[in-house]
Amino acid sequence: MRINQFYKQHNLAGVPYLLPFGNALAMQLRQLKLNETGAFIFEALQKQCSKPISPKYPDLCRRIADALYSEIGDPSLDSGRIAYDVKMFLDNLQKNSVLINHNSYAQNFVKYSGEYREAAVEPEYDEKTDTYDCGGDFNLVIGGVNMVLCGDNALFAAPLHDFLDKNIADSHKLRIDFKTVDTISPYTPENAAIVVNTSELRIFSYDDKYMLRYPNSGGIARIILSIDGGYAEFYIRGEIDNYLRYDIFHALRLIFSYTAELNGLFLMHSASFEYKGKAYLFSGPSGMGKSTHTGLWKKLYPDEVSMLNGDLNLIGIEDGVPYVYGIPWNGTSGIYTNKKLPLGGITILHKAPEDRLVTLPKDEIQLSVLQRFISPFWTEAMLDRGIDFTEGLVDIIPVWQLHCTKEPSAAELMKSAIDSSLKL
Repeated sequence: MRINQFYKQHNLAGVPYLLPFGNALAMQLRQLKLNETGAFIFEALQKQCSKPISPKYPDLCRRIADALYSEIGDPSLDSGRIAYDVKMFLDNLQKNSVLINHNSYAQNFVKYSGEYREAAVEPEYDEKTDTYDCGGDFNLVIGGVNMVLCGDNALFAAPLHDFLDKNIADSHKLRIDFKTVDTISPYTPENAAIVVNTSELRIFSYDDKYMLRYPNSGGIARIILSIDGGYAEFYIRGEIDNYLRYDIFHALRLIFSYTAELNGLFLMHSASFEYKGKAYLFSGPSGMGKSTHTGLWKKLYPDEVSMLNGDLNLIGIEDGVPYVYGIPWNGTSGIYTNKKLPLGGITILHKAPEDRLVTLPKDEIQLSVLQRFISPFWTEAMLDRGIDFTEGLVDIIPVWQLHCTKEPSAAELMKSAIDSSLKL
């Protein structure tokens, strides 16, 4: 047995969790909250699974149960009950793909930089490439990140044009070159390793680069991204049409979010509006009613709120003050702005038969915010940055948990809570 390398134990407000990143996060595997005993068992599990030949599952359960029994040091306890509880815990780890079978896992993975990752496809490369001339006239500034897009301006969707800025600075610059290819080749560099592998996106790491491939895109052959987030290449094919513009627009969001994260900026899946000079974000799982709730505010308080973004928001902290920065990506809402505003608070929505605000412990508040980030957490280091950021964020803004209906009373309750926070 082996521990899935795409899980990491981390404390949120002093409470231990097993958090997914990389491919585990891309596959939507869930986080697990541990109690003190669970943390001890997982630590013992790590020691057992780090051995050159890890024990088979029955032996693994027995060894960890013996270690727990010895740690407790109470001979009156039922050792059989402890063994049963350990097995139930390990069964749960298996069910959630935290603990996985070593043989089936290693069969499709290769050792790479001290870790096991899926073996890459053998290289095949026979395409011809051409590079667009970069006129230097498609310069964007989004949330303080300066992007220079070098390609035919017809490639770039309309929302990007609202962020054009001739006075682009050298700091935080991301240059992206667009190159055409005649075929979409299965080319993969030698010694590459897969860090994300889904039906929609495959990400390889090699040398000082990432390669991104979109299996369902007919227009994007691949993207090369430097690990420092300063340079990318888009290899595209086919006629310039709305389908290609759409694919490029959404791929640019991922490349941008990578560079933004390196500069302390994080994307959150949320709808937002401006109220009393501040931005307020409303988030929750898909279908939870972000648009419905913000729509209630717009209907009830048309002169007090103005919509900012219907789907995504970029958050950063400057000199201890959290801000929301306008971005062009907005899901299918069509609502976006290039305004920068102080962040007043975040509301996590939950469907319920009645309207009420729920108080959560700090670890669950931080987790609820972290779960709504869509910034790339491909590696442990990237996950760590997100954890550190959310830890600081929830200390300086209110985060509400609103269990609500679709009725106007939900917006009225939330408005009362926000107004109360503004008086503090």
